[in-house]
Amino acid sequence: MTGRDFDVIVVGSRVAGAPTAMLLARSGLRVALVDRARFPSDAVSSHQLQVPGAAALARWGLLDRVVEAAPEAAVDEVSLTVSDVTVTGRLPVVDGVGTLVSPRRIRLDQLLRDEAVTAGAEVVERFDVTGVEVDEGRVVGIRGLDAHRRDRVVTAELVVGADGKRSRIAESVGAPILRSAPV
Repeated sequence: MTGRDFDVIVVGSRVAGAPTAMLLARSGLRVALVDRARFPSDAVSSHQLQVPGAAALARWGLLDRVVEAAPEAAVDEVSLTVSDVTVTGRLPVVDGVGTLVSPRRIRLDQLLRDEAVTAGAEVVERFDVTGVEVDEGRVVGIRGLDAHRRDRVVTAELVVGADGKRSRIAESVGAPILRSAPV
């Protein structure tokens, strides 16, 4: 052991961070899943997980639970109508799954976070990351304000920034934008 608080800190606990934390915890690592929000918390987002996303949920053993929570949000056939022409077809199959799911983000995010906790991740809510801790040129933790607005440092061997398009982690380390497109 390194004396660090965790093996991995994942900053951002929604659809990118929660599954990352879940998979790392399932592999036996000590994981902190950190978010500035308090959950349950909704997010404005696109409303569909395409077939590859549904296939990932199936691999993780979660697709059935997502569909059970909102059966009306799962489809395996789509129709497109332009003027007086309608084209209908079945979705492609990926890893045995041919379903598109459209769960509410408040449900999906909570399910993924709950699975991360079940796998052993420790959730830290209402932690506003203000920067990273660096040791000999390497990121070894995060610093920020906890739920009581006290300064706090949490350390780990690895820090994963899954905190969205305005990532404080990416900004803190000066990560370059490799690809960008207008809305």
